[in-house]
Amino acid sequence: MADYKTRTHNFRINGSFAPNRDLRFASSIVYNRSKAKYDRVDMPDVSLIAVNSAGDPDLTNQDFTFTELPLYSDLDYEMIQASLSAEYALTQTVTLSIDGQYADLLDKAAYVYGDESGSIYTLRTGVRMQF
Repeated sequence: MADYKTRTHNFRINGSFAPNRDLRFASSIVYNRSKAKYDRVDMPDVSLIAVNSAGDPDLTNQDFTFTELPLYSDLDYEMIQASLSAEYALTQTVTLSIDGQYADLLDKAAYVYGDESGSIYTLRTGVRMQF
């Protein structure tokens, strides 16, 4: 009845750098651009198929007003994520780490659940102990 078309482009760049054996840095940037939509929905003529016991078309339970249906599945968004991390080895078994990440989503088609646009910043720190 209708084709669903999806177009997605993803780009990723990763990098790492270790100035010495105790210190390591890593970073990444990710970009995603996606669009998807239904073609116009053309309902078939079921009057030849759905008939009652007298042979007449029985469309009492049918609703063929699908004019807005394709809009519910339209997707149009772009997302960018950037991260940077560092690790420092205090000893052979203890490592300190810090990670920062930024993510931004721009939703150009609000879809069924509403506008999902927004940004988030995340900062994590940790200590890793190896036994």
